[in-house]
Amino acid sequence: MNNSKSTDIYAKVLSLIFYPSFIQTVISSFIIRNAINQWAVWLCFFFLPILFSVLYLNIVKMPKNHTWVVPKEFRIFPLSFALIGTIVFFVFFTHNERSFLKIITLSSILLTAIALPITYFWKVSLHMIGMGAFSTFLVIFFNFHWFSVCFALIVSHQVAWARMYLKSHDLWQVLIGYLLGILCFLIAFIYYQNNFHTI
Repeated sequence: MNNSKSTDIYAKVLSLIFYPSFIQTVISSFIIRNAINQWAVWLCFFFLPILFSVLYLNIVKMPKNHTWVVPKEFRIFPLSFALIGTIVFFVFFTHNERSFLKIITLSSILLTAIALPITYFWKVSLHMIGMGAFSTFLVIFFNFHWFSVCFALIVSHQVAWARMYLKSHDLWQVLIGYLLGILCFLIAFIYYQNNFHTI
C-alpha cells in the first residue's frame, strides 16, 4: 500500500513538474536577457493560459471526479489560450533576444497549432509533445553531448511512464506525442537556421 501511494505521488509530481507550459516557461526564462521579457514569458506562456483555462473549466463545470484523466474536449480551450499567449510573446517580445528563444517560441507555436486539431479528434499526450521538444532542445543546445542525450531519454521515459501509470494516456498517445514534439522543434530549428543563418 505504501509503495503504491509513493508511486502515485511520484507520477503526479513528474506530471506537474513537466507540465508542458511550465517547462517551456522555465527554459525560456533562463535564456532571456531582458528583465521585462522575463515577466512577459511567465505571463504569456504560463499564468494567462492557466488563468483563462481555470476560468473556462469552472464555467463549463468539468466533472469533479475526473482525477488525472482530463477528457480531450476539455483540452481545446486551454490549448487555444496557450497558442494565443505564445504568438503574443513571439510577436512582441523576441526581437532582441537569443536565437534559441525564438526557436523555442516558434516550435511552441507549431506544436500547439498541430496539437489543437489532433486533440479535437484524439487524445494525444501534450506532456510528451512538450518532452519531445524539450529533449531535442537539450540535445542540440548542448551539442549532442552524451549527458544531454542520456538525461533527455531518462526524463522522457519517466514522464511517459507517469502519464500511462496515471491512465491519462496509452502507449500510442505517448509515443506519437513525443515524436511530434521532436519533429516540431527540428522544423523550427531548421527553418530558423536556413532563413537567418544563425543560432
